[in-house]
Amino acid sequence: MYAPTLAKRYPAVHVDPRELFVDDGDILTSAGTAAGIDLCLHVVRTDHGADAAGALARRLVVPPRRNNGVDTGHPRHLDRSLPEEIGADPLAEVVAWALEHLHEQFDVETLAARAYMSRRTFDRRFRSLTGSAPLQWLITQRVLQAQRLLETSDYSVDEVASRCGFRSPVALRGHFRRQLGASPAAYRAAYRARRPEGEGNEARIPEARKEAAAAAAAAEKEYEGAVPTGGNGRPEPGKPESDAYAPKLPRQRGRSWGVSP
Repeated sequence: MYAPTLAKRYPAVHVDPRELFVDDGDILTSAGTAAGIDLCLHVVRTDHGADAAGALARRLVVPPRRNNGVDTGHPRHLDRSLPEEIGADPLAEVVAWALEHLHEQFDVETLAARAYMSRRTFDRRFRSLTGSAPLQWLITQRVLQAQRLLETSDYSVDEVASRCGFRSPVALRGHFRRQLGASPAAYRAAYRARRPEGEGNEARIPEARKEAAAAAAAAEKEYEGAVPTGGNGRPEPGKPESDAYAPKLPRQRGRSWGVSP
């Protein structure tokens, strides 16, 4: 919830809000209270081995190791709120408009025009306010909307892409995978495997999980060879795994910090 605020207050730090915890050697951080347990188990595993960590996990009655991917049946979830201070800023109206019109195809130039600013000035003001570049924020909000539709509707992936403002399903798949670690189809299958519909569905859970695994494998084949694209559907060469909250200052030589809120 506070990842944007963290990125804004510490612009020299790279904030990765996707991870349960981050181990950067001398600095270890976790995403929240429950993730703090995952981090503690990681420390025990690193210092004393997997057996000790497993014994401690059994005593705590928690999984010995949780991941963020769909391979464990626990899809990643995005929660990209904005800093609380944005409510009093003139850009708040532009942000509210963007969130209400995610189904339309517009770009950062459109937002800058609504704010009566040049693109360069808008980029600078938006990053200063939120800790995130406006283009990355917009893509993230579209992915978050796609995530909601995949969870709550039966729209096809093509329909979801259209309703979230992506110019093509390929663009949706590329951004979705980079931010959530799975294809849209695999995410939906894994989500439904964890939440079977109707009553008396306990017996269907193993079958649903098999369906999720099959969907993930099919999506993996479908994704192979796909070209990552930007929000406009054009190829996006050299795109990093995630720059949702990339630092504003140049990276220093030596080890960089990977920090999760």
